[in-house]
Amino acid sequence: MADKVSGAEYTLGSEPIVIEGLTDRVYDPPTGKEVVEVTVGVGEGKTLKMTASGTCDDKAVPVSCVVWNPNKEKAAGMSDFGDDQYNDMICVEPGILTNAATIAAGKSASLIQTTTML
Repeated sequence: MADKVSGAEYTLGSEPIVIEGLTDRVYDPPTGKEVVEVTVGVGEGKTLKMTASGTCDDKAVPVSCVVWNPNKEKAAGMSDFGDDQYNDMICVEPGILTNAATIAAGKSASLIQTTTML
């Protein structure tokens, strides 16, 4: 996992991800797997689980997960985002982010995402 804010590298563990401050992280699936599973704490003792898989040109490819929250300072500078809306949101989205998949002209890619509140 790469943290775009701190530059640190992390390994996704079994505990839910906790959002503390500005968060912009990419979680990759385990080596050799295409499916990514991420669990995020969303407050009040609740967690959200996102599972995603994808194909590129009908071939299974590794899918990553982006977890993002702008926090106070960044939210204040966003014209389409209320200054305090960061308290009530979290972005958890899949993406084909590795170099393992390239979409050629005329070809397609697809993602399947399942999100469950636990």
